[in-house]
Amino acid sequence: QSYSSRSKTVSILQGNLPIKATRGKGIDIKFARKKYSKLLEDNSADLIITPEGSFPTVINEDSQTLNWIRRASYKKQAGLLIGSYCRKNEKLTNCAISISRDQNKPAYYEKERLVPFGEYVPFYKILPGALKKFADFIIGEGFSEGKAGKSTASSIGKVGVNICFEAIYPDLLQEASLDGAKALINLSDLSW
Repeated sequence: QSYSSRSKTVSILQGNLPIKATRGKGIDIKFARKKYSKLLEDNSADLIITPEGSFPTVINEDSQTLNWIRRASYKKQAGLLIGSYCRKNEKLTNCAISISRDQNKPAYYEKERLVPFGEYVPFYKILPGALKKFADFIIGEGFSEGKAGKSTASSIGKVGVNICFEAIYPDLLQEASLDGAKALINLSDLSW
């Protein structure tokens, strides 16, 4: 294989975490960190990517996991783009976090286009109490939409990130491309 001096290597790590460890009441961030620690051992890419929700924690409130990601990035001398969750006001967003040794603070991308009945319940606020209880059992009010973003900083330069279902909205990646994204990345959890 021949690469130019400008080439960057990208690796995608699939942890194959069981749904019970990433969803619902059995969420286990320690299990996720352990699984991804093993996968990172033999990896030497410039940018390492994990799927949507692969770190099942509220990442912007979990300093222990955030520090673990920083240490892993520094140790591997690579950037990490990790699927997780962020808190925005009182609700969660489906987000991706980008960390590298060149960044002073993490960069975040929050999913802008949500899946109806998968990530939110339409008209939740006006549902009658009995239906609201059923919706709460499934996903409650669900996620909040992320703020409109363009490109996201990463160890390989600006990248255009979208999450799962957003791949059907070309305007989102067009914005990132026009903002100078060098790569377009879709994070998806297809464990279902």
